[in-house]
Amino acid sequence: MDPSACSQRASDYSRNIARTYPYGIAYHHGSLYLVGWSPNHQEIRQWKVNRIEELHLEEFRFPWPEDFSLLAHLTRSSVFHGGG
Repeated sequence: MDPSACSQRASDYSRNIARTYPYGIAYHHGSLYLVGWSPNHQEIRQWKVNRIEELHLEEFRFPWPEDFSLLAHLTRSSVFHGGG
């Protein structure tokens, strides 16, 4: 069964479908970001909430990583430290 899926505009306005296991929401420089695991990329990613055009929620329980900390992730992320 698939986790949450969202459709997000890319910078060229093409459509990108991303499946994610959502871990949290972060606020940075006036924008909200959804932070979660991307099964397609096999890594934790962030999606800018105002670029999400559609969202489909499913009743799916996914494993929560025991060692995950949203604050620690944001501290290490280039998006939140000048790279994005």
